Amino acid sequence: MITAALGSLSSETALASSGPAGTGQPIASLNAVTADGTLAVGADSISTFLTPLCGEDLAELRGSKGWTALRTPSPPVCGWLDSVTALPHKRAWAVGYQLTKTAAVRTLTEYYNGSRWTIEPSPNPAKDNQLRGVTITRSGTVWAVGSDSKGALILKREGSRWVTQKTSLAADLNAVTVTPGGQLWAVGSEFDADTLSVVTVTATLTSSGWHQVPSPSPGGEFNDNYLTGVAAGPHNALLAVGYYYDPNTGLPHQLALKYAAGKWSQSATPSPAGSSSTWLYSVAVTSSGGAWAAGAYDGAKCERTMAEQYAGGSWHLAAPLNRGKCDAQNANAFYGVTVSGGIVYAVGESDISTLAERYSGARWQIVKSGN
Repeated sequence: MITAALGSLSSETALASSGPAGTGQPIASLNAVTADGTLAVGADSISTFLTPLCGEDLAELRGSKGWTALRTPSPPVCGWLDSVTALPHKRAWAVGYQLTKTAAVRTLTEYYNGSRWTIEPSPNPAKDNQLRGVTITRSGTVWAVGSDSKGALILKREGSRWVTQKTSLAADLNAVTVTPGGQLWAVGSEFDADTLSVVTVTATLTSSGWHQVPSPSPGGEFNDNYLTGVAAGPHNALLAVGYYYDPNTGLPHQLALKYAAGKWSQSATPSPAGSSSTWLYSVAVTSSGGAWAAGAYDGAKCERTMAEQYAGGSWHLAAPLNRGKCDAQNANAFYGVTVSGGIVYAVGESDISTLAERYSGARWQIVKSGN
């Protein structure tokens, strides 16, 4: 997520911009979960106070008794996995970034063959290369999106290698999805010199390349707007989520967009009672065309998990669980969500540990996770 104008990001800024926007500084977190809810990825920081948001890559596999940690290859210095997509035969791709010994930020792509993770080579066309989203099409083509010092970074898996795709998007892309009809959509943010603010970006792949589609930025002038998640599904459902800085309060507020009739529009979203700041990080579409979004909110004393359900044409607050006391030292947040077999799976962090929860329609449950 952008914290400075594109083209002027230092390695330090780029690293800081990859993390969540809440008050918590994750020491261990699950940042994404596959659509089938079987595999999650993230990072386990070994030196979060010396090098914020820098640690070892993390992966966990869901079983009948909860989530179990998987051995990951771990880049030589540090790595952060931001997104994961499942392939047939229990395989998967995960993407993120890694930091080299010279403090250069490089892309990180990891392949899971069903039993073992390996780091695969990936392009680094400029400085501050980061990947934040990955998806697979129905034909089996894998796409990854992110950003570098020149703007949007888009990779496509061709044969046995990743290939950089040409794009004129001057954006920081955070997520990518594919519709049931095969249309690719990516979302993120970019700096707008006219309004001196960061504005939302939505883009789709057409026959002539990636094309940007206008999207709301309710923060207005001098206030920043970010899209962090996008999902498509049946019944032409296409939704994006994130947050913006409210021009009236100056505080972050969750943002939900819906695409219909050829345009994006903002949907009203409720806020938890007593919240001062709210964020949405991830969204998933259900088989009926509804959706779930997950994130976090700041109350008077601490940061807590937030989940919302899209049903009947509007968003409704859910009541997920939190671990630990509500104080300034303990943050709970969701960074990834999916719906599979009618069950909602949400992952994130709680204090210094990973957090995994499930909702089957009756109540939320905290599930054992790998660390």
